[in-house]
Amino acid sequence: MKTISKTLIFICFFITQVYAQQQTNQGVQTGDPNELDEKFVPDKNSILNSANNSKTTSSDYSQPTVKNIIKFNLALLGRSTFAIAYEHPFGNLLSVEGALGVCFGQDYMLKSFAQVGDAFNTHDVSNQVKLSDLLSNSSYSGSPSPFLSAGLKLYFSDEAPEGSYVHFNMRYSTNNLTYTPNPYNGGYLAGNSDLTIKNLGFNLIYGYQIVVGSGKGGFVQDLYAGFGIRHTGYTAFNISSYTNTTTGNYQQVYSSDGTTRSVIQPILVIGYCLGFGF
Repeated sequence: MKTISKTLIFICFFITQVYAQQQTNQGVQTGDPNELDEKFVPDKNSILNSANNSKTTSSDYSQPTVKNIIKFNLALLGRSTFAIAYEHPFGNLLSVEGALGVCFGQDYMLKSFAQVGDAFNTHDVSNQVKLSDLLSNSSYSGSPSPFLSAGLKLYFSDEAPEGSYVHFNMRYSTNNLTYTPNPYNGGYLAGNSDLTIKNLGFNLIYGYQIVVGSGKGGFVQDLYAGFGIRHTGYTAFNISSYTNTTTGNYQQVYSSDGTTRSVIQPILVIGYCLGFGF
């Protein structure tokens, strides 16, 4: 009898404990902070919270790119031209670029490849001085002349004005020279010796522009290459021959009648610019 009583008491106690535990679990929700959690939660002004907030916002923060670029074209120095370019983007894909400069000497690039222009000039005759001969026997007159350029740039790898781009541009320049015929040809110049070269080119250029930094401290590098078509107009010089009746020597006379000749030829464009953005 005593054993049965003890067994009933134990069962009643066990059932009571299980029921109490179930009621406790139903009253406490998983994940709710208890007194210990609330005690060790950092204050909203704590450095721990500020560090977490800065980490969260930094992933969403994007540095603003530059909106204006001023750069110096180093490649044009090979053409005795000093030019400064300005670029401004419109949207994420398109930008406008223009340049102003001055020609302070002979265009050595044009002089080096002048024979290519002669090959495309089908109007040359025997009594006309070719462009290559004019440039080979001329020097800078000391009179500066203008250079200007304008075009549109289309970016396709990054947002303008950074990344790869295609540039459609126009260039215009003049060069003032003094022509002196080669004395070894047995000729001399009669009349005006002024030689003016005018170039108008249309180019298709591919390039890549790098902007290091942002805001008012961006450092810019621009490397490009392409091809185009150039129209070159130049002062016409003619050759006339005669025999000196006194000495009996055969001589040639070079003279200009004030007219202009022209030639159209394909060109290769390569360049490198340095500048800054703001």
